[in-house]
Parts: sequence; C-alpha cells; structure tokens
Amino acid sequence: MSSSPVTSGKGIDALGSASELGAKVAKLRDLTLVSAEAVKVGELLMYIVELAGQGGHEAIGFTVSKGKLWRITTKASDKKWAANKEMYMNVITSFQNRIL
Repeated sequence: MSSSPVTSGKGIDALGSASELGAKVAKLRDLTLVSAEAVKVGELLMYIVELAGQGGHEAIGFTVSKGKLWRITTKASDKKWAANKEMYMNVITSFQNRIL
C-alpha cells in the first residue's frame, strides 16, 4: 500500500474513469489492461484495475481519502493468479478501514 497527496476535495473520479486510469497505468507499465471497474467499498469509491503481462497478473486498487491517493497492489504469477484471483481481489478491498 502506498499513498501520495492530492488536492483537498478531489475524489478518485478526478483522475477519469476506471477504464481511463487503467489504460494509463497499463501503458506506463507496458502491460495489458484486463479489466477496470469502479466499486463502492464501504464509504469509498475505489477503482480496481487488473493488468497482465510478462508471465504474471496484478490488481491495483485506487481510492482517494484523507487528502491522499491510496494505491494497493497485489501481484502473482499466471498460475497462482488463476487459482487465487478472488483472494487477491479481496485483499485490495480489505484495506478500507485503514484508509478511512
């Protein structure tokens, strides 16, 4: 998990849609965007982006809270991802209480 300051009052939607943010991140990392969705996790709007490439997958959750952009990342090989994708996605949404 990491965070960086954002202008006060801005929400995650100030960065564009989940698909737009996912496409930007995929391009920066030279990966393929598999999916991008906006989900409500408790009180927070979170963008969850799934990327693939180089023999692995990663999911990244983005949200804005307390004046910071929060990023939570999970990574795994293709084999582990196929067996545990739901668990990795649950890990991303489980940090809600720390971010609020």
